[in-house]
Amino acid sequence: MSTDDPRRRLLRPNVLAWAVLGAIVVSFAAVVIAADGASSLAGRVGGDFPAFYGSGSIVADGDLDRLYDFDRQLEAQLGLHHDAGALYFAYPPPVAGAYSLLALLGYVPAYVLHTLIMGAALVAAFLVIRPMLPATRPEGPVIAAVAATFLPAFMAVTLGQNSAIVVLLVAASWRLARDGRDELAGLALGLLLFKPQYAVPLIGLYLVRGRWRLVGTSGLVAVGWWLAGVLMLGTSWVGDWVSQVGDFNTLDAEINGANAISWLGMAEHVLGVSSTPALLVGGTLALATATWLVVVWRRSADDQLALPMAAASVGVLLISPHAMFYDATLLLLGVAALAAAGHSLSTRLLAIAWGLGAMHPLKEVAGITPVSLVVLGALAVVLHMWWRSRRNAGAPHDGGLQVAGRTR
Repeated sequence: MSTDDPRRRLLRPNVLAWAVLGAIVVSFAAVVIAADGASSLAGRVGGDFPAFYGSGSIVADGDLDRLYDFDRQLEAQLGLHHDAGALYFAYPPPVAGAYSLLALLGYVPAYVLHTLIMGAALVAAFLVIRPMLPATRPEGPVIAAVAATFLPAFMAVTLGQNSAIVVLLVAASWRLARDGRDELAGLALGLLLFKPQYAVPLIGLYLVRGRWRLVGTSGLVAVGWWLAGVLMLGTSWVGDWVSQVGDFNTLDAEINGANAISWLGMAEHVLGVSSTPALLVGGTLALATATWLVVVWRRSADDQLALPMAAASVGVLLISPHAMFYDATLLLLGVAALAAAGHSLSTRLLAIAWGLGAMHPLKEVAGITPVSLVVLGALAVVLHMWWRSRRNAGAPHDGGLQVAGRTR
């Protein structure tokens, strides 16, 4: 088989994608082996995982009505980390129900299984979008290599977060929508409603695009989320959950402001949490970004949805009321979308993004995470790509939308 054989080009991304899971296994194996209960030489095992494991324990113990009781969360997380307090659980109740299955295991085995699931989700996301990547250029292997070592993604997987599931569901919705399978794409975005700050804007953008069946399916899944919450906590669960989210966002902005990568989060970190200047600056920039996203999705004639998805991958991070450095994992999908849109991804550009991501531990010195510069840089690249596409087209396109060979 020659070095130029197309089959070799297709095999390399697959091998590198599986390297994501291998790198993750190696990285946390030492921590797990050295663990004594929930502690190890590296400190707390699992990063933010105690919040999820604790919520699952509450459900498994049958204390559903106390899921959002902070004292009960504190009790459930006792001994899972060194801090005297508790990590807020600010997700819909069905998420706690899912984690109750992991809570049936011991803490460390549950963390290991969770990490394996998240690593597999990143691999699956890559395999889902691989057919949309250029086969004659090296972007596929480069994207896989970046995914394996991009620090925000690496830490999201190994520190108990669920950003990999977000990437998988968004990737699946993109691939399915591109293929004209709108009901399944809507199902993926409906499942993403466990993170409504990302799901709602994306569903709205597909609505702007006129994908009614996709939006309708997402709406049905949303009803399913609500009914599942009613079965667990009664009809008042939305109010209880929203109250918990509000408390969490305020506290997290005060404690973890240096990790913020959204317009509002960065503004509050610089100008003061809940201050009028922060709300004005952050809100204005978020509104401008949301408006730009609507224009991109409404006027783009891209049948592959590549440029719109590249814009959305960075835009939803910036307009979110709460987005932390590990949420920048979604930018991996944006890189893939830029490649699919025909952008020449230079090694230098990716190296800069990788390097800034690796500098995240310097956030205390810099005052804010360097990952925020990666997000802003990604916005600049997508803006340039969008402007160039408009200039080449000569005029905005408002014609019929082509999906999987059919005009909508």
